[in-house]
Amino acid sequence: MTGADAYSALMLDYVAGSLAPARALLVETHVRLKPEAGQAAAALDVAGGTLLERMAPADVATLPFATVDAVTAETAPTPDRLIETRALLEAGSRRPDNLNWRWRAPGLRELRLPVTGAFLMRLDGGRALAAHGHTGEEITLVLRGSYSDAAGRYEVGDIGFADDGFDHSPLVPPGDDCVCLVVQTGRLKFHSPLARIAARLLS
Repeated sequence: MTGADAYSALMLDYVAGSLAPARALLVETHVRLKPEAGQAAAALDVAGGTLLERMAPADVATLPFATVDAVTAETAPTPDRLIETRALLEAGSRRPDNLNWRWRAPGLRELRLPVTGAFLMRLDGGRALAAHGHTGEEITLVLRGSYSDAAGRYEVGDIGFADDGFDHSPLVPPGDDCVCLVVQTGRLKFHSPLARIAARLLS
């Protein structure tokens, strides 16, 4: 799947309300940072509503309320956690030095968020992340600065996609650090033995 295809699928799932909390948070932030993305999402929402109005009614499968409650409790962050997460995103984009980052590798720091599957990543200006692949999917939204890889250059509000068929080594230009919101399934597969050892020790 190309980046354009992945983006279209992500936005369609967003307007359909079918995204997991971490991905929904990422798209909400993307829409806030990119007004044109919000306009596109609104257009998709209208188109989806029009299609639903034209569809014939169909039976809906029933699901026990106990099961619904259990699924919701497991996946949906509480309002307090959402408020805390949004405050961390704001700080990451405007005041990253105020956050309690965890050192991951030279030039690379990380901050786990109160939403399962989401974290902030900070890469120092002039640094490149060691070349790696993925065992699952990774979606990266730039909150501050910029980075580039084999697929292109990403600036504030842009989304990058990676999966188990994509290897890259994100590079931040000299100057400002790059802070990103990352939603990830699986783990990174570093090609360098030293990077693999470091990742294992810090996991």
